[in-house]
Amino acid sequence: MQVRYAGFVFASNRELNSFTLAGVGSGTVLENLQSFFGADDAIEFFGGTVNVKYFVDVCGGDDSFDWDFGYSGKLQFGLVAQRGCSGEDHGMELANSPTAFDALPRARGQVANLTLIGNPQASRTTDGVQLKEGSGGNFWNLAVTGFTRSCIALQDDATFAAAGTPANLSGITTMQGSVISCSNNFRTAGTAPAFTADAWFNAQSGNATAGSLGLTAGFLPTAGSPLLNRPFNPTNDWFVPTDYAGAFAGDSANDNWTLGWTVGVNP
Repeated sequence: MQVRYAGFVFASNRELNSFTLAGVGSGTVLENLQSFFGADDAIEFFGGTVNVKYFVDVCGGDDSFDWDFGYSGKLQFGLVAQRGCSGEDHGMELANSPTAFDALPRARGQVANLTLIGNPQASRTTDGVQLKEGSGGNFWNLAVTGFTRSCIALQDDATFAAAGTPANLSGITTMQGSVISCSNNFRTAGTAPAFTADAWFNAQSGNATAGSLGLTAGFLPTAGSPLLNRPFNPTNDWFVPTDYAGAFAGDSANDNWTLGWTVGVNP
């Protein structure tokens, strides 16, 4: 399903997304979805447990992935491709609750194999993965590059509390097997954060920073890319095991699962 040119802002902080999922459960199957030139978030989860595989956002009008209000579903194989379009913002903006940061159930999505490509020439400040307002989450094998403010951002004291303690930086918020490449890789923001975003990232297994992700056609890893040879062996059988970070196994046509059903992605 493609949703093109959707959404608009009808009041301050009240907008319509390309895909809006409010309390949707895991019995709903969502696969092969694309947002193209949306006017707000590409896909936003207001709570719920729904899972998504194969999601593409090109020229988003705000954030690409957005969750809050206790969302706890699963996401695997996603591509965000910023192209210098109006309104493009964060690759992922992940919150628990805007009014009660420690509200339960706490947002804790499980995410694997996303490729988040920001626009380093953008005039606005953007984060690749922004965890805020108490959100938790478990992340495996992400590829993040090109965002102007940071690749990985942790903000708000409740978010740090969920992520762990200085003695144990693997709380209910974890990230493993991921590779990032931004001019500034990390951002830390809180009243009195107990540790930094880079300390949290570097304390966990398989994470790495790189000067370049070694991509061709904008998002496919070439031979020698630091994204390759990074195994993901999930314990939950909904996830597909992979041996790479990001959403693509290589640069051949057989590796490019966006072919044949998306618009504006491939040359």
